[in-house]
Amino acid sequence: MDLNARKAIQDGKPSSAFVILQQAHQSCPYNLTRLFCLIWLGQTLYLSNEADKYVLDAAATLHKSVWNLPDYYCLLASVMIEGKLTQDPPTETWLRLSQQKAISQAERPFFNAVRAHYSALQGNVLAAYRYLIATKTVDAKAITQQSFEFHFVSYHACRRLGMVQGMRSSLAALSKLAEEEQNATLKTIKQSWVKQELPRLRTNEKYDEAMALYRDKQFRMAARQIITLWPENRFDVTLARCVIALACQKILTPQNHGALITEARWTFEARQTLPDWYLALTKKYELLQQPISSSPQQTGDAIV
Repeated sequence: MDLNARKAIQDGKPSSAFVILQQAHQSCPYNLTRLFCLIWLGQTLYLSNEADKYVLDAAATLHKSVWNLPDYYCLLASVMIEGKLTQDPPTETWLRLSQQKAISQAERPFFNAVRAHYSALQGNVLAAYRYLIATKTVDAKAITQQSFEFHFVSYHACRRLGMVQGMRSSLAALSKLAEEEQNATLKTIKQSWVKQELPRLRTNEKYDEAMALYRDKQFRMAARQIITLWPENRFDVTLARCVIALACQKILTPQNHGALITEARWTFEARQTLPDWYLALTKKYELLQQPISSSPQQTGDAIV
């Protein structure tokens, strides 16, 4: 039956694959690999609330199984929150899944990915970016780099935020990890989904045009292009640096472009260490000395 499911996916019939896997699961309901095949199919190629039952089944049993790992809590918590299968915020959702009293240090990077996705869903852009940044430390990367689930949740957080560069980075990791997947059915699902997502990340010619205008010192024309590019390239370091410079020149103003300038500043201020060039501008321009009013700490416990 697994072979038939894979063939259905390869033939572009994910709904048929889902039915086949359902039948296989009914005959052997304790096979967690097949259960996660249903969950992955329901989150990627066959977007349907039919998979909700299997998400809840996994959520109820995961802590008692060999799949009792932060990777899967990360996936399930994110899916449950987005699908409104829980009304609880991330901390309570995670602890209910793990049946633990606290979130361990090793779980933090995975948990921060969930919080980033949750904040993005809530429209709290600054908090979402701060949580994503917290997953990029050297220690965090060492824990998460081999986790398909982590990169999947991060990808969706970046997608919600319009962070194309972040999506590209996540999808590159997902492509590599899908290739390394040992289970044939999971591998087929993951590779097919990655292939489906690639067209979303085509290079935007307007980006190159904006950078050319900026390099040619046609700042007002560049500013108009950057304003239109930002919603789909949010927290892009190159664009953010241009926005900061244009704001210092008063081509972009807080009165007319306040949210854009705030998000551009947050691209750098959310990090543990500010770049030297930014520190130099901060000393020179009052605009950059004003504190950013919206804080990620409004969304819950501190980032660790």
